[in-house]
Amino acid sequence: MVQEHVPVLIVGGGIVGLSTSLFLLHQGVPSLLVERHASTSILPRARGIHFRTMEFYREIGLDETIRATGAAVIKQGSFGGFLIGETLLCARRQPIAMAGGRGRGESLQDLSPEDFCFCPQDELEPVLLASAHQRGGDLRFNTELISFEQDDDGVTATLVEHASGTRSTVRADYMIAADGARSPMSAALGITQSGEGTLEHYLNIYFEADLSEQVRGKEFSQCLIERPDMYGVLVSINNTDRWVFHLSYDPAKGETPDDFPPEHCQELIRRAIGLPDLAVEIRSIGPWESAVRIADSFQRGRIFLVGDAAHLMPPWGGFGANTGIADAHNLAWKLAAVFNGQATPDLLATYEMERRPVACFSAEQSALRSDIRIRYGLGSAEETKAVQQKLVSMNVVVGGYQYCSPTIFAEDEGAPTYDRLSFDGRPGTRVPHVWIEYRGQLISTLDLLWRGFVLLTGPDGRAWYEAANRLASRLDIELEAYRVGPSGDLLDPECYWHEAAGVAPDGALLMRPDGIVAWRSWKSVPQPERVLEQVMMRVLCRVL
Repeated sequence: MVQEHVPVLIVGGGIVGLSTSLFLLHQGVPSLLVERHASTSILPRARGIHFRTMEFYREIGLDETIRATGAAVIKQGSFGGFLIGETLLCARRQPIAMAGGRGRGESLQDLSPEDFCFCPQDELEPVLLASAHQRGGDLRFNTELISFEQDDDGVTATLVEHASGTRSTVRADYMIAADGARSPMSAALGITQSGEGTLEHYLNIYFEADLSEQVRGKEFSQCLIERPDMYGVLVSINNTDRWVFHLSYDPAKGETPDDFPPEHCQELIRRAIGLPDLAVEIRSIGPWESAVRIADSFQRGRIFLVGDAAHLMPPWGGFGANTGIADAHNLAWKLAAVFNGQATPDLLATYEMERRPVACFSAEQSALRSDIRIRYGLGSAEETKAVQQKLVSMNVVVGGYQYCSPTIFAEDEGAPTYDRLSFDGRPGTRVPHVWIEYRGQLISTLDLLWRGFVLLTGPDGRAWYEAANRLASRLDIELEAYRVGPSGDLLDPECYWHEAAGVAPDGALLMRPDGIVAWRSWKSVPQPERVLEQVMMRVLCRVL
């Protein structure tokens, strides 16, 4: 007997699953999230939140809370330096050799209202969980999916609550697999994977040790430790007493994680740091693979893969979790558009079309950064040059991508390129950020994002503005329109916006609920309402 029904069942309560719940709540779609563990992660793991991800959190009003949470972790000193050396005590600063790359573009300050934020995963996840609860989310930890079946109309899932052993059945219209790198759901669906596979094996040794005095004045993000009997990266969590040591080991030489019990790891850490009497408390030891594995399909019927379940990539550059959160953001508004009757289910097929190419490129860039010696400028000139020629700036990977799907009115021929970080209004890219005045308050154009579509026109775009309002009323679609200029709804005295958007003063641009430009018109056209109707029908996968 089916005990309950939910629109969306999310399996996995990590950083991506929790973000999925929040984005769906923001779009007005109830969901049930289940997580087999009893609590959020106790490990720092992902540490860096890229500017595009912070834009997503800004949209739901969490950016300031997350930034304050991250700032509280860094108790002293600066963050972002890189050290190399045989031990921490003799390490020297070294600019990271692979920080740049092609397409560095303009200053990020001019392109986004947000910036990079440091907030370890074990600090971020409780913030996301608390916010989801406050917004009425149904999130059940210590609850595991043990089986599921799907049909043409939905998914039937069997859950078990570990504390009591109680089993229950849930019927969901759609299900989202956010269940991690070795996703049981992906395996059960028979989804194959592509990619380079395993690149290297590491032990993640999370420990506490007071190194305040040792790092004072040379605070860092990562320190390469290279000794004849030891190779790895020491990662700072707060530059005082919380650290992670990624120790490389080689199964081809017969090494296994069992060869590294806590006592041995304590000794290795003391030798790596150079303090034989250092008090070290091991919090966790776990093996992991630096690997590239991309699911060959992100959707199977009414089930979608997000995060590591869809794409596993090396951690270098921090692309993994951020790419997964972008998956969730892309999928959430599309599910909402289907649920509220704005779009047909055909819109959901664009999730894979848009996100999988981005995931493949992000994984490729992560893999290029996997060679630690080259990353720190210690490789040969030939090796470094070969990698640099393929490398793209981190910020370009983070936000410079361009979606391609039938719902995007592409203007460029051929495949999208990742050669610049410039948001210029091209369909498929994130809408340009411009500071404007709205009702006496200075906001970004990205702050106009809501549950529906937004049409922005230049100062002379009244015809588009009026056509959009008539169309929204006639077809009952969620479409807001604003005129941007020296006068109008959004004040832009210097007329920066229409130049940034690549349209004339009487042109227009259509922004999706995720901030992506779906269409633009350089100038005014005859019968603007008819043109807009054709655009909206295609974007929502509806037939005129």
